[in-house]
Amino acid sequence: GILAREVFGWDYMTTAVFLVIATGVYTIAGGLAAVIYTDLFQAILLVAGAIVLTWLGLDKAGGFEGLRAALPADFFHMIKPNDHPVYPWLGTTLGTLILGIWYWCTDQVIVQRTLSARNVSEARKGSFFCAALKILPVFILVLPGLIAKTLWPNEVTGDNAYPLLVKNLMPEGLRGLTIAALLAALMSSLSSVFNSCS
Repeated sequence: GILAREVFGWDYMTTAVFLVIATGVYTIAGGLAAVIYTDLFQAILLVAGAIVLTWLGLDKAGGFEGLRAALPADFFHMIKPNDHPVYPWLGTTLGTLILGIWYWCTDQVIVQRTLSARNVSEARKGSFFCAALKILPVFILVLPGLIAKTLWPNEVTGDNAYPLLVKNLMPEGLRGLTIAALLAALMSSLSSVFNSCS
């Protein structure tokens, strides 16, 4: 919704209605197979677009040296002191562990995909592959946020960092693909929920 607002000027409800209708159609028509195959295609688009955006952003910001010069030092420390008012290391670590177990072991979005595997061995391979992919967000989601804060320190408020990068750095064709991939990520979540409910 934030992306659609920043790029197209749409409000949240217009975006939601459009995506719910489109997602409902292909989920009803194709079931879990449609959900899995569209999620695969959307994930490839999303990761590829994020990698290109990170590369373009780093180039524009002057590389890691430019980021370090422009941003406070604590932006580059993932583990904060235990008395940190927002991200104490103990709370962050335990919270991530609890959320990780909930998401990967009990959330129907993940469980339905695991249960659809040919056998236990394939289910394990898929789960391990997804877990390995979880390291990517540090580089293709967090790093672009730092890049946006470096390039537009007064305009970045948090949620608008990624849309600003997409809008201002991506060439037109790639911009369209990246926007499509981000909207597809939302559709992926919706299709999983629709299929789980059915």
